[in-house]
Amino acid sequence: MNIKLSLSDALLHGIMLLGILLLIGCNDVEDIDTLTFIPKYQNTPLKCSSSFNHQGKTWQYSQLQFFISEIEVKNSDGQWQTWPLLENKHQTSGVALLGEYCQTSKLKHQLKQENWQLLFEQAIDVKTFSQLRFTLGVPFVLNHQNPLLQPSPLNVPNMFWVWQTGHKFFRLDMKEVNEVKQKDNWQFHLGSTGCKAPSALRTPKVPCRNGNQTKIILDIKESSKENSLESIDVNLEQLFSGLIITRTNSCQSEFNNKSCLALFKNIGLVTSPSQDLFKLTKITEPESMSH
Repeated sequence: MNIKLSLSDALLHGIMLLGILLLIGCNDVEDIDTLTFIPKYQNTPLKCSSSFNHQGKTWQYSQLQFFISEIEVKNSDGQWQTWPLLENKHQTSGVALLGEYCQTSKLKHQLKQENWQLLFEQAIDVKTFSQLRFTLGVPFVLNHQNPLLQPSPLNVPNMFWVWQTGHKFFRLDMKEVNEVKQKDNWQFHLGSTGCKAPSALRTPKVPCRNGNQTKIILDIKESSKENSLESIDVNLEQLFSGLIITRTNSCQSEFNNKSCLALFKNIGLVTSPSQDLFKLTKITEPESMSH
């Protein structure tokens, strides 16, 4: 009799232990401490060596990088709470540089920079949040400081204009790929303009007339709350909407530039928070896109 009870107890304890392990396993999958960004054109993932066809021309990007900051999630009470970043060479606790710079030097010294993933200090259960919010840009208090004294990634030279205007919040440099010598190239550099300072090497004391930072708000859909990792698409097709890309219509954030106005609209700067550049999706398996 005692033996039967012992076997029953062992079986019961085994079932309980299995349930606990399954519960822990589920929580591990639901809780996330990373967000991966994936550049795409017409739902096809891109990278430095990728090419895509837009308006009858074949393009490649040589640099696609952008700063995001002030990352928050909305909880079940409708309150926004900060989601602090884990500090490393790609991000401070509040600002991250994402994307890639594809250039290499003639001396075969690798200058390529690549980071498509945010790392957070703590994991969150995505099922308890309804929205994700972040700023495309660098906060004013950090945007105009001496880059030589700033921590990485705020010291990356090719993502900075001058002290007066600060960082390039979003940088996309593209080149046409064809067999003809005459090739197009195109640029979109987003940053603050209308910044008042005694000189280009001085910091403005008040916010710039055109801060050119936009809040991005993404809904965390029920389908994204299943046991999967979250990812955010960077849709270049949507960025180019309503725009004919040529060497003559690059944008350096001028408000009197027709190309800039179309791009501002597409990133939600004119009609914020409406935008189509970023889209929250999900991936079913971990994939490292940072180096």
